[in-house]
Amino acid sequence: MAPAPRARGPAPPPRARGPAPPPSSPPIADLDEASPPPARRPPPRARRRAADMGGVLVTGTRLPWWRRRRVAQALPPPPAPHGRFRWAYDTRGPKVRIGVLWFVLAVGAARLGGLALAALYGIVGMVAALQSAYAWRRSRPPRPHRLVAGLTAAGLAAASPAGVTAVAVALLAAVLLALALPGPGARHPTLSAHAGRGGGIPALATLRCGLPLGVAAAAPALVHGAGPELALALVLLVSAYEAGDYLVGSGAANLLEGPLAGAIGVLVVSFPISLVEPQPLAAEGVWALGALTALCCPLGQLAASAILPRGNVFAPALRRIDSLLVTGPVWVAFLLLDGRLG
Repeated sequence: MAPAPRARGPAPPPRARGPAPPPSSPPIADLDEASPPPARRPPPRARRRAADMGGVLVTGTRLPWWRRRRVAQALPPPPAPHGRFRWAYDTRGPKVRIGVLWFVLAVGAARLGGLALAALYGIVGMVAALQSAYAWRRSRPPRPHRLVAGLTAAGLAAASPAGVTAVAVALLAAVLLALALPGPGARHPTLSAHAGRGGGIPALATLRCGLPLGVAAAAPALVHGAGPELALALVLLVSAYEAGDYLVGSGAANLLEGPLAGAIGVLVVSFPISLVEPQPLAAEGVWALGALTALCCPLGQLAASAILPRGNVFAPALRRIDSLLVTGPVWVAFLLLDGRLG
């Protein structure tokens, strides 16, 4: 027997064409109940802070000092200025704190005596000479002898407590030592013909990196021989120039604002020093030395750029005492001509 046909119900109504109706929004009370709880604030060590360090994101708020140093060294170098003798202000790392520490050490050495000044500036001068000679490693021969350049700066500073005559003898010995060595390029067969020709040209390259820094490092102890108060005045005036030059020049659009601010700082500090009248100078002599300092410190920065292959080469020890490259010898010459230094 065949199955009976299934009964069909009424057909569904046709769907209306058009936009679908918007879904009904739940009441506000339901939204509040369904919202998730607020996220917990991460602990301080897990937070991130964006430090203004050349676009580098520093993670963590309590980084050790060696990690902060690595981060500072990983930052790109300052933009190279146009010109051979123009320098760039390096703002990477805790430069202000290092400057304050250097000021405290220099003032303390000036109060301790000539030996302390010779030791402090001799170490910095030797490191500066080594850095300056190392900066020429990629240049064409003749290249400076790094060890001789460092020994030259250290030897001149070590002889400074004994007086001008001892420094002159040390300078002559440094010249003879530089002439006796042909230079590092003479060991290479392809460079020996160029670098070892008489030894004179490598000697000039070595002395360029060692002699100016040795004379600058010897100047504070030589000035101390004329009077302890004069050595302290030298440190104060040079520090005033460096502070004004860095604080203003690091954010200036040109290279004139920094030296100008440093010169103004020198003249401002010269006023209280002239009231004290450090022996054996009177107020007029202090103002004369202050004016010479304001003029010679920018020339020292240019001289430091002349020692390096380029003005923006990384040589922090050289830039630490570059203000003394011209100021120190001028002070010594002034005291010699005035009869205050024998």
